[in-house]
Amino acid sequence: MGHVTVAFRGRSLHLQNVLLDTGSAGTVFSADRLAGIGVEPEPLDVTHLIRGIGGTEFVYSKTLESITMDNDVGWFFGRNRADGLRI
Repeated sequence: MGHVTVAFRGRSLHLQNVLLDTGSAGTVFSADRLAGIGVEPEPLDVTHLIRGIGGTEFVYSKTLESITMDNDVGWFFGRNRADGLRI
């Protein structure tokens, strides 16, 4: 696992011990952690029902300005930044 910095509406947050699955259709981050940079539910957000081993949960979607991976992760993918990602 590596470290990433996520940016949203001009604010950024560094997260440690993040696992990014590049084969996944989406990425899930803790809403509590991202609330500190303004990632919060808004009336027009799209919601989804996700299922996993622990059951089901409703989540909302946002588009981040960027996710920047540290060098330990980025070298593996051949780049260390992705812009305009929907989470």
